[in-house]
Amino acid sequence: MLVDHRAPAETESVAIGRAERAYRLWLKHMELLWVRNGMKLPLGLPSEIGPLVNAGAAFAGTAGNFKTFIENQVEATGANYFVCDVAFGDLTPEESMRTIELIACEVMPFFSEKTSAAKALPKAHSN
Repeated sequence: MLVDHRAPAETESVAIGRAERAYRLWLKHMELLWVRNGMKLPLGLPSEIGPLVNAGAAFAGTAGNFKTFIENQVEATGANYFVCDVAFGDLTPEESMRTIELIACEVMPFFSEKTSAAKALPKAHSN
């Protein structure tokens, strides 16, 4: 199972802008109780989302690039379950819904077709 922040949008610049803005507020909220009690959040998260995107631990880009990103993640890890956090920080309901629409219309059909094709292959029998 793979879980992390995802922000596909119509263009890369829109996606990155949204992800940067939303991540900052999300991180501030994650740190709130720790800081209030004189402690540091023990997760070692960067102050900006860029390093997470660069490391493949978060995504901001187009739906087409997101499809490739997921495909690469699945191939690298063998994951068969993928969870997307599309509503984080200060993303508006409209921004989150647009992300869901892009995933539903431009990403999921690719994996549905891929799964259907794999199911259609003859299975090897072992004796």
